[in-house]
Amino acid sequence: MATILSACGGGGDDDIAEPVDSAACFNAGFYRLGTEIAFMQSQTTQAAESSSASTYVHSLFHRVVGEEKQDGANIILVDSNEDSFGHSRYAIGNGVLLYYGFGNLDNLVFSSKQSLVPARASVMAMQPGQVTMQNFVQTNEGYLKGVYTRGVSNVAYTRTFVGLETVTTSLGQFSACRFDTKTQAKDADSGRLTLDTQATSWVAATGPYRGLSLKENSIITTYGYVGTNAAEATQYTSTIAKETTQVNQFDIK
Repeated sequence: MATILSACGGGGDDDIAEPVDSAACFNAGFYRLGTEIAFMQSQTTQAAESSSASTYVHSLFHRVVGEEKQDGANIILVDSNEDSFGHSRYAIGNGVLLYYGFGNLDNLVFSSKQSLVPARASVMAMQPGQVTMQNFVQTNEGYLKGVYTRGVSNVAYTRTFVGLETVTTSLGQFSACRFDTKTQAKDADSGRLTLDTQATSWVAATGPYRGLSLKENSIITTYGYVGTNAAEATQYTSTIAKETTQVNQFDIK
């Protein structure tokens, strides 16, 4: 089981009379064999160096396709647009959802693999204001036209359950769990900061799409270094807004 540090604080701007934990927003059916979800999502990206934003509509899916054993754990295999190089790997235990990574290297021409050690842990039932913090090593490997690449990062991940809020989207009005997350990645060899992401997401707590991510706003900054001796990095910042606009299939087993 991944090691996480947890602390509780204030409840944030809840719009309900009594605090409710985030368990309502975790739908175990999302990880049962045979579950299939298909939905449309709009994404608007605004780069700091650009005067105009770009908007796209994506057709996304989430399918639980199998299970396997790994080091004694029951690993759930999920296919989605995000892991086109191979299954994403999850496990559920002790009130925590674990994410191990995705992909494989079975194709030496064009393939990709991501692994997280220990697995990234998401506590299912968090109290309003509760914060969890975790450090893990993320390894990205791949082949592109037969050339092998590998990058290793030390990642600091912080997840906060702010509380329940009412959210209105194209799908309607929902009571939703608000999560704030922060991710910082540093190159394992040099210790240089390479990625900084701050995101706020809202997940349906009630209604026909309970557990589905309704919207997400994020600010992503990547850092690039010119030469190994560069003291300062160039920064590229983008603001991204995502919203689930249509659900075409919600077959929960």
